[in-house]
Amino acid sequence: MTAHFSIGVRPSLPRWWWLGLFLLAGLPACKTLSSAYDSDTFQRTTALKEKALTLLDKATEPYAGHTAGAKALLDEATALYERQKGRKQNEASVQQWKLLLEDNALPGTDAILPGFFKEWEAAKAKPLSAFYIGEKKKKVAAAFDEILKLEGAKPKS
Repeated sequence: MTAHFSIGVRPSLPRWWWLGLFLLAGLPACKTLSSAYDSDTFQRTTALKEKALTLLDKATEPYAGHTAGAKALLDEATALYERQKGRKQNEASVQQWKLLLEDNALPGTDAILPGFFKEWEAAKAKPLSAFYIGEKKKKVAAAFDEILKLEGAKPKS
């Protein structure tokens, strides 16, 4: 019979500990998972939000008097959206822009901003109610706020 002797060896560390150490050591080698913060994008988005909310306040008046302003706003927003689509690792921001500007971004829905302009235009000479405008402004502001939050959370260069 063979006798087993304990030599006082410490029990080995659990496997998960070694895995955690390995992952922690490799962390600096990982690439960032989002694009870098762009102050120009942040500033332009902030200014665009203010323009949009100001224009929505005018929806108590007939749309015909604000057609050019609505088109200019949508053109500016679309240009900024296209710029965001060209940035690498920017999918979350692009998705938010899509919800703000593209019809059917969510199946069966109109885009938040162009959808409002369509409703305003369809109202013809009848103004939209201040309550309705206020509710739509909340949605527009929330969409812009989410875009700004995503941009602000990106790593600063």
